[in-house]
Amino acid sequence: MKKTKKPRTRGSAAGFALGAALGLAFCAGSLGRFGNWLLELPLGAYLACLLGGFAVCFVPAALIQTVVHEGGHLVCGLASGYGFRSFRVGSLLWSRQNGRLKLSRLQVPGTAGQCLLAPPVPAADGSYPYRLYLAGGVLANLLTGLLCLWPALTVQNYWLAMFWLGLAVLGLGMAVQNGLPVHMARVCTDGYNFYRMAKNADARRAVWLQLAYVASLADGCRVSELPEEWFAPGAWVLHPSAQTQAAPRLDEALAVFCGLLQIARLQEQGRWAEADAAARTLLAAPAGPDGLLELQRDCLELDLAYSALVGPDRAAWLEGLGRAGRAELKAKAQKSAGLPAGQRVLYAWYTLAEPQPRQASAWRQRYEKTLACYPYPAEVDCERAQFARAQISAGAAVQPQA
Repeated sequence: MKKTKKPRTRGSAAGFALGAALGLAFCAGSLGRFGNWLLELPLGAYLACLLGGFAVCFVPAALIQTVVHEGGHLVCGLASGYGFRSFRVGSLLWSRQNGRLKLSRLQVPGTAGQCLLAPPVPAADGSYPYRLYLAGGVLANLLTGLLCLWPALTVQNYWLAMFWLGLAVLGLGMAVQNGLPVHMARVCTDGYNFYRMAKNADARRAVWLQLAYVASLADGCRVSELPEEWFAPGAWVLHPSAQTQAAPRLDEALAVFCGLLQIARLQEQGRWAEADAAARTLLAAPAGPDGLLELQRDCLELDLAYSALVGPDRAAWLEGLGRAGRAELKAKAQKSAGLPAGQRVLYAWYTLAEPQPRQASAWRQRYEKTLACYPYPAEVDCERAQFARAQISAGAAVQPQA
C-alpha cells in the first residue's frame, strides 16, 4: 500500500491554539477566582478539585456546544427554506425517513456532529440561500459563549463557575475555529466554505450537490436515479488517459465530488473493476486545497484494498504490501471502524489475509449491527453486495483443489 504524505494544514495550528486557550482559560478561571480556597485544601483534595473542575468545565460543555452549533445550522437553515433531513451528535443520528423521525447510529471520523438539510431549488442563475445556513452554527456558539461569560465570572460556587466557564470558552472557541476560513485535513470549516462559496460559483454548486445528494439518499433514492447532470463534472474519472487534461483545478471541489458520484454509481451497479479504475484516477489526480479530503481519500483507499483482498491476485498483493504496509492498512481501517467500509475491510482481512475466525466473526457482527441501523437504505444494498464479494472469495478459498 503506497504511503502518502499528509499535507500540513492550518487546521492543526488552529486546533493547537484552541487547546492552549482552553487550558489558559481554565487556569485563569479556577486559580484566579478560587485560588485562595483551593490552596487551603489538602494536596489530594486540591488535585481532585483541579481535575474534577477541568472535567466539569469542558466535558459537558463540549456536548452542549456541539448541539448548539448544529442547532444553529438547523434553525437558520429552516429559516432559509431548507428541509430537515438529519441531525447528528456524536454517533446518535435523528433522520427523517418516509415522513417519520428515526433514531439510528452513524459515526463519522473527525466530526463531532452534523446537521444535514435539503437545499432549496436553485434559481435560474444557480444561486440559492447559503449564507445564513452556513453562519448559523458560528452565530449560535458566539451568542451562547458571550451569554455564559456573565455567570462564569460572577457565580460564587466553584463547580457551577467551572461549568459556565466551559460553556463560555468552548462556545467562543468553536465560533472562532469554525468561523475562520481554514481548510482542515478531514473537513472544511464553515468559514472556509463561506469564503470559497462567496467567490466561486462552482464551489456553491459543489456544496449544493452534496446537500442534495444526502437528501436524496435520505428520501430512498439510489445513485443511479439521480439527474445525469449531477455526474457530468466528474466524468473525467472514467477516462484515465484524459486525466492530465481533465483533472480538477479551479473547480476541483465540484469535479471531485462529482467524480465520487461516478464511482458510487459504478459500485451500485456492481461494476467493481471500473469503480476501482475510477478511484485510482481520482486518487492520482493533482489536487489543490479543494481536492480530496482525508476522509474521502481513506474511503477510496479502503475500497481499493478491499477489492485486492477479495480478488484473485490477493497473495501477490499481500506480498507486495510487506509488514509495514499491512500495519498501515489495518490502522487505516481501524480509524474508519465506525463506518461500514472500515468494518468490511477488517472482516475481509481476518477472513482472507490473516485468518482469525473469532476476529472475523466479531467484525461481521459489528458490520451487521451498523447496517441494521444505517440511515440510508440504498447504501445498505450496495454495502451488502460488496460484503458478498468477501464471502464468495472465502468460499472459493476453502474449496478442495482439483
